[in-house]
Amino acid sequence: MNATVGHARLAAVGGRLASESWYSRFDESAKNRMRELGTDLVQALVAFLADTDGVWTDAITRIGRQYAELARSAGLSVGDAMRAFHLFDGLVRASVVQVTAAHATGEPDLERHVGWFLNEVQVAMVECLAEERA
Repeated sequence: MNATVGHARLAAVGGRLASESWYSRFDESAKNRMRELGTDLVQALVAFLADTDGVWTDAITRIGRQYAELARSAGLSVGDAMRAFHLFDGLVRASVVQVTAAHATGEPDLERHVGWFLNEVQVAMVECLAEERA
């Protein structure tokens, strides 16, 4: 979790986010909210990985809706909302690959579980964005 949050902060500080056109639409309050939401997502992901047989629909939907509301409040298009999410998604997946490589005896389904969880958050976000446009 710390590695993922750290990567996101490095991306922001290193100018990676500043080069994204959608990022300029976020004011400081929205940037803070985006950081908090990223931390919430990673915490939920860690909890999910500890109990992959649990029912996670409500948590996933809540996080997806929060991403959608943040994107909507910043005036992002659906495409830019997806680009923003994909950037964070990539950081999370890169962290998982690092963890998997460091622990040769790690969970063989870790990447699959992480991918499923992130995909479901993204689906929830798109569904929320589509509801408003309908």
